[in-house]
Amino acid sequence: MDINRYTTEELLSLAEAKRESLNQALRLTQAMLEVLAGETPEYIEVLLDERQHCFDKVEEINRSYDLLYINVREQLSPEGFALVRSIEQAALEIGRSIQVVDKEVSEGMHALLSELRQKLVNVNTGKKGLAAYSQHEQPGEGVLVDEKK
Repeated sequence: MDINRYTTEELLSLAEAKRESLNQALRLTQAMLEVLAGETPEYIEVLLDERQHCFDKVEEINRSYDLLYINVREQLSPEGFALVRSIEQAALEIGRSIQVVDKEVSEGMHALLSELRQKLVNVNTGKKGLAAYSQHEQPGEGVLVDEKK
């Protein structure tokens, strides 16, 4: 009975750690949306790295959780099973929230990239125009020599 209690607590601990990591990923995704709305989009890369770290942690937890769940699922009490399922459902809801906010971030990134692309086109067009008007070469007056005699 003591082993069952230990494994159930470990399973619950892993499920809770997964939920917390997903919550952190959600907060980072929301922060990315705020950064895109602000004037400092260069912090997106830092937030992306931190969020990827959270997802990597979730993957690691999932591997441990799945192995443990396979070994103890038959021994879980109904209360333990219900608690594990409720934490899993909360993690799924957080995952759905991440997807919704991530879609908004993707749209914001697309708009930002389109804006930057247009600015680059304008700069290149301006450079071409400036180059055309800043040429200082005057057509030289050539002497026409007719070699016919």
